[in-house]
Amino acid sequence: MGFASNWVDIIMRCISSVSYFVVLNGKLRERFVPSRGLRQGDPLSHCLFLICSGGLSTLMRLALGEGQCINYDKSIVCFSSNVLEDNQNSVSILLGVQLSNEIERYLGLPNWWVGKESSIPSFKRLS
Repeated sequence: MGFASNWVDIIMRCISSVSYFVVLNGKLRERFVPSRGLRQGDPLSHCLFLICSGGLSTLMRLALGEGQCINYDKSIVCFSSNVLEDNQNSVSILLGVQLSNEIERYLGLPNWWVGKESSIPSFKRLS
């Protein structure tokens, strides 16, 4: 997205240097380091979302300035099953794109991965 390399390095250090302690039955347990990066609910995830959405917004403005346009007929928006239907409809109308809860393909590739974990080469089951 064109962020300065120093900025990217700082964010990556924040993500990769985290460790956790768990309190179980009132006792502090052994420290552990997550091996899969940032997770939902991590305090930093909200900040990174805002940074990335700002970067995406800037890229879209630049693209429009260069004469590139969004094809709303080919655009869809998908939501997690946790998002209320009224909210899904509101966002779809606001963006001016179709709402889809079906898995669709673009250029022959699925919009998100659906399949067995065992077919993902980098997948490691946590024990």
